[in-house]
Amino acid sequence: MEQTNVRLVDRVLDVMETLARYPNGVTIATLTAETGIHKSTIYRLLTTLVNRGYVIKDQEGSTYRMTLRTYRIGSSAVPSFDLLDLSKNTLRELCQVSREAVHLAIPDGATIVYLFKEVSSENVLRISSRTGSYNYMYYTGLGKALMACMSSEEVKTIWENSEIQKFTPNTITDFHTLLKELEETRKRGYAVDNEEHEMGIGCIADVVRDADNRAIAAISISTLTVRMDENFLIRTIPLLHKTAQTISAMLGYVPSEEHPQLIYQ
Repeated sequence: MEQTNVRLVDRVLDVMETLARYPNGVTIATLTAETGIHKSTIYRLLTTLVNRGYVIKDQEGSTYRMTLRTYRIGSSAVPSFDLLDLSKNTLRELCQVSREAVHLAIPDGATIVYLFKEVSSENVLRISSRTGSYNYMYYTGLGKALMACMSSEEVKTIWENSEIQKFTPNTITDFHTLLKELEETRKRGYAVDNEEHEMGIGCIADVVRDADNRAIAAISISTLTVRMDENFLIRTIPLLHKTAQTISAMLGYVPSEEHPQLIYQ
């Protein structure tokens, strides 16, 4: 009986993780194909999830998608000082001043999870990221900022637990190339995403440190790559660093003379 219950929980998690990859909804046929779970079992699991409020069924009755109830549970895992509430106003100010898109994300294994996203009203910019969604670290500026603060062994573990895909011609798919990129990140003091996940989209990113000097989150400023020129960098890098330092100071971080920048090994 215990083994049966564990298997059932495993199947529920498989279904929920698959649903998370389809924010606009997914059919039972697709869920069956991707999870390998029988159609009738998928239907029973979805019925329970709908009744509990974790999933909704569209009006036509052909697709299912997750609700924000799952995000409320997941958000409770955010550290007790509530990083999001603490930094929200500062991040919104960065969005207004930079007139670009701003993100805040935290590490979760080999991935980053987005806690905050805001796009300036002056900017027409479409980015696939969503609050509560995740991406692997290796192809994001946020992830590379965090990895630049890790040892080579930690970076290797993240790499080995990532699904390496070439999303664009610029996506890094070689481990040694990634290590060189992280070394450049440490030297310049901020990470860069140059169309590595989405064509036409780039960003710069810096980390947030806590009172124990740990890089616990990262923030980024995203824009169209056609605008990501020297003038953009001159204008936004100081804003990025100032915001990261402000939020870090709220968490009790005190920079040292040896490490005045937040990104370092």
